Amino acid sequence: MDVHLNFRRHITDQGHLMERALVEMILLEVRCCDLKRLRLASIGPGTGILDAPLVALLQEHVEVEYLGVDPNKFELDMARRRFSAAGIENYELREGIFEDLGPEYAGTFDVIIAVHVTYYSSDVRPMISKAMEMLAPEGKLMTMVSSNTPQNELFKDTTRPERGFDPVMSAEYRQLLSELGQEYTVGTLKAEIDLTAYQENPESEGSYRFLDFFLHADSRSLPEDRLRRYRRVIENQMIRDGARAILPHHVDLVIS
Repeated sequence: MDVHLNFRRHITDQGHLMERALVEMILLEVRCCDLKRLRLASIGPGTGILDAPLVALLQEHVEVEYLGVDPNKFELDMARRRFSAAGIENYELREGIFEDLGPEYAGTFDVIIAVHVTYYSSDVRPMISKAMEMLAPEGKLMTMVSSNTPQNELFKDTTRPERGFDPVMSAEYRQLLSELGQEYTVGTLKAEIDLTAYQENPESEGSYRFLDFFLHADSRSLPEDRLRRYRRVIENQMIRDGARAILPHHVDLVIS
């Protein structure tokens, strides 16, 4: 069953778009299970740029007990500062690998979130299996992953030479869930990236920053023929909206 989430935001609000979608889905779980306290785990929270405001929003509705696990100590230090600045007290940010959590956590979490983390492993089966062990009986794994759109496929093309494998995106992730016997629903979040400035001057510093963000690579270091090909794919997807140039950007929220 597909759940269509009708959120459309400018790219500057992309974080708010994801937070709103996750908050609404998590609060639905809170209400369905009549939870008085939400036990929430996050796989790969990074700098906490999403998780800190997400937890702050959730705390307006329910008591939250949060655990984030990430292997990057530098980013976790930034996350701690974000959580403190947001006035969040009941949280733990742990350096390590989620799959290494001990058996004392088995069956304890009401919700586990994994936001844009499937791209950094050649096989996310261990992550999925571990999450299912760590979830409470009615718990949910909520994974945010890029849709398999032409422009998102560019990410694969830029990271494949570096990592030696294709990042796991929505279609591949859902296939893995099916292979593991996990049922799921999918919600598509539709955002709009304003590329007016890019269109006006593709060689500007801001345009290269956009390419870095979109390709997950140092765009200036890419071979010129590949960069021209990537630009053509992006520009072929642009939609003219009055004086603006808009690039549709789709992200899937897969709930299992």
